[in-house]
Amino acid sequence: MNLRFDGKVVAVSGAGHGLGRATARSFAAMGARVFACDVRPEPLAETASSGGIDSAVVDLTDRAAAKAWIAAIERKAGQPVLAVSASGSGRTSQANTR
Repeated sequence: MNLRFDGKVVAVSGAGHGLGRATARSFAAMGARVFACDVRPEPLAETASSGGIDSAVVDLTDRAAAKAWIAAIERKAGQPVLAVSASGSGRTSQANTR
């Protein structure tokens, strides 16, 4: 099967490591326009260095920051056809309880 996402917009959180990094790189390799975020700038930059990935340092436990990230993606490329949440947090956030 030849699965392609040419020109499609994909948002990936937790892209600085593990499953998020692999997901972002895989979609970029399949032609998607990938927008990736993580709270850690250095690992995120490493992910984006493979090419085809627009990266932003975003703390998704901050509801306003999360909304701003999605709004920025929509301004740059349109609405994502797919969003992958590969981020995790070892803490409870106020943003998660409202």
